[in-house]
This record gives sequence, structure tokens and C-alpha cells, in this order.
Amino acid sequence: MEDGVDDKTQNNDILQSTSTTNDDRLSQEQEDRSFLRERFLHFLKGIQGKRTHFKMYEKTEVDATFQLSDIDGQNFLVSDLETPMGTQPQAMLRCADIISCSVDIGTGEHKM
Repeated sequence: MEDGVDDKTQNNDILQSTSTTNDDRLSQEQEDRSFLRERFLHFLKGIQGKRTHFKMYEKTEVDATFQLSDIDGQNFLVSDLETPMGTQPQAMLRCADIISCSVDIGTGEHKM
């Protein structure tokens, strides 16, 4: 009988330990996401109004003045978009279409 009680106590201790470990891991992941999101938002604020070079799928490269991002960071509003087919005064670029972007911030090139 004692062995059964000890086994239940040990199992409960293991479950509590596992639960605490999972909570700690989730908390750390949340902190990491928050940190990365904050850095991304600072980056977007820093390039506002700057000329930006975008490499896109289908071997397309365009230049534009970065204006802003939507709340989810899924779309970029740009102005003076220079494309192989001409210049557009304003355009929305979907981030899913962008491979990379680079901005000359005066102290060298900053890539995203």
C-alpha cells in the first residue's frame, strides 16, 4: 500500500515539474517573440522616408521610398516605386513577395 502512495506522489511531482518546465519555456518563447517584434518595429521606424532597394521573386528588383507598414507587418506602403515598367507614385508591396530589402542609412547598408 505504501508503494502505491509513494508512486502517486512521485507521479504528481513529475507532472508538476513538467508543467513548470513547459510554463517556463512558453514564457521564454513569449519574451523572445516580444524582443524580436520590438526590434522589427524599431527597424521599420528607422527606415521610414528612406530609399529602399527590394529584391523580389521572379528576379525583380525595385527601388522605392519606404513609408510605413501595416499593423501585422505583412505589407509595406512605399512611394516613388521604380520598377522595370516605370515609376508608380505610391504602391503597396506584399512582404510575401519580398526576398530581401536593403537601406543605406548613412553609416553603411542595413539589410533585412
